[in-house]
Amino acid sequence: TEAMMGGFAASRMLELQAPKMLARDFEGKIESRLHHKDIRIVLDLARSLGIELPASMAAAAVLETLQHRGGARQDSAAIFTVLDSARAPHVGPDV
Repeated sequence: TEAMMGGFAASRMLELQAPKMLARDFEGKIESRLHHKDIRIVLDLARSLGIELPASMAAAAVLETLQHRGGARQDSAAIFTVLDSARAPHVGPDV
């Protein structure tokens, strides 16, 4: 986290969400169901205007998976659990 906060990846959102992700503390502050609803509204509007938003579509898919896993009332930082479970399993010694 410190390395990211010292570079171009630094952001207020990372500053707020990274500690929750590292601690796996996803008690609802801003529930993911609200972000899920909002991004669906944005995507519907974009679709009606003929605009593609691939990054937003990817974010919506992660939020959708979180909702299906019962994370609707968890903080949006809980998207970390979806992303973490999707990564390739670690093989070999830590370097």
